[in-house]
Amino acid sequence: MTARVYGPIADLCIEGSAIALPPRRLSTEAALASVAAGQRMDAERRAYVAEQLDAMLGTASRHWSYTPGDPTPHGPHTAQLAAQALGAALERARCGAEALDMVLVATSTPHRYTGTVASAVSEALEVHAPCVDVRAGCSSGLFALGQAALALSAGAERVAIVGADTFSAVVPPAHRLGVSVMADGAAALILKRGGSTTLDAWTFETDGAQAHLVSTPGPMPPRADALREGLYMLDGQLDALDALVPERYAQAIRAVLERAGQGPETIDWFVPHQTTLPSLQKVCEGVGIAPERLWTRGIAAHGNIGAAGWIAALSGALECGDVRPGHRVLSASVGGGMSWGAALWTL
Repeated sequence: MTARVYGPIADLCIEGSAIALPPRRLSTEAALASVAAGQRMDAERRAYVAEQLDAMLGTASRHWSYTPGDPTPHGPHTAQLAAQALGAALERARCGAEALDMVLVATSTPHRYTGTVASAVSEALEVHAPCVDVRAGCSSGLFALGQAALALSAGAERVAIVGADTFSAVVPPAHRLGVSVMADGAAALILKRGGSTTLDAWTFETDGAQAHLVSTPGPMPPRADALREGLYMLDGQLDALDALVPERYAQAIRAVLERAGQGPETIDWFVPHQTTLPSLQKVCEGVGIAPERLWTRGIAAHGNIGAAGWIAALSGALECGDVRPGHRVLSASVGGGMSWGAALWTL
């Protein structure tokens, strides 16, 4: 499969970024205690399992709007998180919603059957510009980035990309690993024309033949029998997915580096979708990225928040000062669908 790679687009600026998380924060032990799979263990065993999972995966805490297996909301839904993230990014950019020429919202877990998350964000923030959803699994935000860059190169002044997911609504409550890793959150970037940032190259690919590796198989509209069978929870072949993920990461990363005429040694920071530490370390080893250049603070802070993952990571790396002007930054993500992508920035 030949990668489709685009860029460069220069004279850009990341004008604002922000992360929004549900207020309900749980340790791994508390997350396990909230579902049947964890409740079947005594407290001592549960604490031991949580400690081992955190040590192995790099996890520590996550934020949930739901309890897996319980449809009752305990916090903001996907669209509300998206609006919070974009609102905070606008504040940091010191501009109003009226300055936006487009809003692209990436999600796998919309808050309703019809309509779009983006339209709800538009209503909440009074955005009078095209607001569109992008659906391509956890990699959706990278596809949105490419669309935003094209819009800016064609004359738009400001474009917002927002990632938002509430995985706590669809994680199988009996799946200990999923309960430990998957979480809820949103993140936003506001891109503006006129600045020193260059999007050197980006790529995005899909392989529908691998969609069965992770999906929610329930048909739409929802059926009572499918609900009883749990078909609206995440399902798939995780072993096969885990084996394929590093390969797809490497494919995307090599494609953007080749387009930009760069090698892995030139990367100042690899700021990927925050999944698990072993998975991302394997990617670095396979591509030749120095392990000290891998940014993973988000894994412990909020876990895997889906389409918001790499956007939140870049926002966090900018906010803490790890990523600074002049740095060459690599973003990448793999998601269900199957989809994968990468972007190389010079900030």
